[in-house]
Amino acid sequence: MTASRFHSEKLAPLPAGKWSLPKPSLSLQIDKPGPDFYDLVGRRILWMGKLDAGMEEVWIHPYMALRDFEAGIKLKTEDSIRWLRNIRPAVTVSPEFLVREYPVGEGRLKEIYAVSYDKATGVAHYEIEAAEVDFLVVRYASNLRYMWPYSQLATGSMRYGFDKALNAHRISGQEGELNTLVHYSSQPIRETATINPEKQQVAFELSLPLAASRPVNISLLGGEDSPEQLVQQLRRQQVGFDRIFEQSNQYYKKLLDQYVRFETPDSVFNQGYAWALARTDQFVQTTPGIGTALMAGFGTTARGWNGRHRISGRPGYAWYFGRDAQWSAMAINAYGDFATVREQLQTFIRFQDLNGKIYHELTSSGVAHYDASDATPLFITLAAHYLKYSGDTVYIRQIWPSLLKALKFCEETDTDKDGLIENTNVGHGWIEGGPLFGTHTEFYLAGCWSATLEAMAYMSAALGKEANSYQVKAAAVKKTIDRDFWNAEKGYFYNGKYKDGSYMDQSTGFATVPMYLNAVTDRQKSKTVMKKITGSGFSTDWGIRMLEENNPRYKPGSYHAGMVWPLYNGWGSLGAYANGMYKAGFQYIMNSLQVYKSWAPGSIEETLNGEIYKPNGVCSHQCWSETMVVQPAIEGMLGFEPDAVSNSIKLAPVFPWNWEWATIANLRMGASTLGFKMRRANGQTIFSFQTNSSLLLKFSPVFPLGTKIASVQWMGKQIPFVIRQEEDGLKVVLDLPVEAPNPELVIHTSGGMGALPVLTAAVVNQPSTGLKILEETVDASRHRLLVEGRPGREYTVDLYSTAQVVSIKNASLVKRKANLITLRVKMPASGNAYSREEILINY
Repeated sequence: MTASRFHSEKLAPLPAGKWSLPKPSLSLQIDKPGPDFYDLVGRRILWMGKLDAGMEEVWIHPYMALRDFEAGIKLKTEDSIRWLRNIRPAVTVSPEFLVREYPVGEGRLKEIYAVSYDKATGVAHYEIEAAEVDFLVVRYASNLRYMWPYSQLATGSMRYGFDKALNAHRISGQEGELNTLVHYSSQPIRETATINPEKQQVAFELSLPLAASRPVNISLLGGEDSPEQLVQQLRRQQVGFDRIFEQSNQYYKKLLDQYVRFETPDSVFNQGYAWALARTDQFVQTTPGIGTALMAGFGTTARGWNGRHRISGRPGYAWYFGRDAQWSAMAINAYGDFATVREQLQTFIRFQDLNGKIYHELTSSGVAHYDASDATPLFITLAAHYLKYSGDTVYIRQIWPSLLKALKFCEETDTDKDGLIENTNVGHGWIEGGPLFGTHTEFYLAGCWSATLEAMAYMSAALGKEANSYQVKAAAVKKTIDRDFWNAEKGYFYNGKYKDGSYMDQSTGFATVPMYLNAVTDRQKSKTVMKKITGSGFSTDWGIRMLEENNPRYKPGSYHAGMVWPLYNGWGSLGAYANGMYKAGFQYIMNSLQVYKSWAPGSIEETLNGEIYKPNGVCSHQCWSETMVVQPAIEGMLGFEPDAVSNSIKLAPVFPWNWEWATIANLRMGASTLGFKMRRANGQTIFSFQTNSSLLLKFSPVFPLGTKIASVQWMGKQIPFVIRQEEDGLKVVLDLPVEAPNPELVIHTSGGMGALPVLTAAVVNQPSTGLKILEETVDASRHRLLVEGRPGREYTVDLYSTAQVVSIKNASLVKRKANLITLRVKMPASGNAYSREEILINY
């Protein structure tokens, strides 16, 4: 490391002004913050730290631009520095900025962090309303750590120094390829630089004048531009540092307004969904030389594996992953951002191996790993998913050679010719290690393969190519899944097939994946498995474990043998909705959604412990944890399934029975948009639609069990309908040709009864205690519930019913308000972890 003198052309500093922040797109107020994670994210910058003070790391991929940033104040009445980490602030978190307000004497100090939406730029802003402050003190460090798998040596020799002409510190590495510039809005009173050879970093400390009339901006710029180009960026951007928050604020407001939007009576759901959508979008990251694609998870280098390097270059999972992006991009299709999914597909193709295989990991430093068996089939599945939503046959035709290469690779992995693609000598599927690892073909992978073949059939037909052969192969895979993977004695699907033809006899929580992918043809088997998963052995108050807690292989802190993943909750929700188990589907959405208020504000953790409610992963902000709130809400609860090629939409909304209204906006299929308002009152359920084009709507709204459908009117005229009974409700199946922009559907009903989803608020650092509804049946005037909970514990159960209660067995009536009934049930004593009770209500 070399201290350098710089000879730049003079740039006069622009004094910082007071910031008048707009109303944030979303916000959370934390009055007593702890050391929980936060991040601020732009397309080119990732700014992370702990909520109560400072910033820990800023990454401008592919390197860490800055670290260990903190501030303090020198009071006129004190000799020492009062570091802000020792003062408890009130904190406001939003997607576009973070605000800390510190009490100082009779006034307050405001610290605001904001990053650019599209540039590698961030600003720390300070303003004071206290006369006691003498000056501001700031210290930070930089090691220009280049992204894993390269070691800390890849940064090379660093040059650093204070450029008086720019009023900025400059740090450069890799012979000028990596550059960080920290600019100040006023001249430092003093500044020092200290080298730390052990940490391979240089640390800076400086004092800046701060007064009520003189706020401070500390602005960070970086990138792989040359040092001279970065200086030119400073000259262009300096005038906008005081307004850096405006573009991001406008961006997030537009994002939440233009894509699928929910307005419902449940404010927790509304806000949680909006946060999940905003947080999902933040994973769309651009790295020079790679492109724009989804990263997997955000966290600092302090957590997780260090890559066997003395100084870690692994910021959580903040690089590009194959399967993570494929599953996550399905949610992005669902909310309507087709352009981003197309860019993601293009990145897969840009780094597709010569043999057709798709990467599992692609670091921002440009190194690809091809060690997964599922990324390649899921690439094909995502392409078809994109086509169904977008109708973009031109693009699919353009990338057809890449899809055929990927298909050929998959087919060649079937070395034993059993019709299934393989993990052996190809790579891990979902399971990367632990007691469930080691099968020749995972059940999960077999389901992915079935979906891939159906994807090829769909795309082939759309392009006018031969498609039947793919359908025949998909049907054969489904038959194998249905016949060979089923454990008839125990009632679940084996976790995988061994090379010798035997099967791993384990029931897992992610058996729901092939259900969502339509790879299980026997719905009764699906329902049997789904009912098992909804029980307390698998399901906690915060979601689905990988293994049941009574399984000898279960370990609550094990990545692949016991943790709860919000990802599993999403898969479970999609599987539940596919099987007509609507209470569980909504419950799993809310299990994940509640996490955004528990730790990192507005974000959903990568994984949670299987035994007590606490984080157990590497990243506090994980892409597919966010998308698995969004996708089940749209494709599950709304039953949204577009087919842009045939200009038709399937829509099967099923809302909790106590929602008397809901408004859904911006469902997208190609250039078409569809929205609707639902209202329930006086024996009528009214759906008022808004659309910008003609289409065929295959509409199947769901009603409580026992509901009588008297008539259905479409545009004022009675139309025929079909009723299909599902596990938790009745579907009214309709084909509606949509020609007018604002058509209306009126369904006249009477009766109906059903339990509401049981939503137990998980308690941090406490075990799961909530009630589970295992079975629900309605027979004439009798309503039966089989529930499961902790022995001796009392619970409440909420029901919807239009009828009068005659008698209740094994529960008591707490209250009734209109059509909503609350019961209290006490679980029987038992020596087991859980006990069951049958509740009978006669009307």
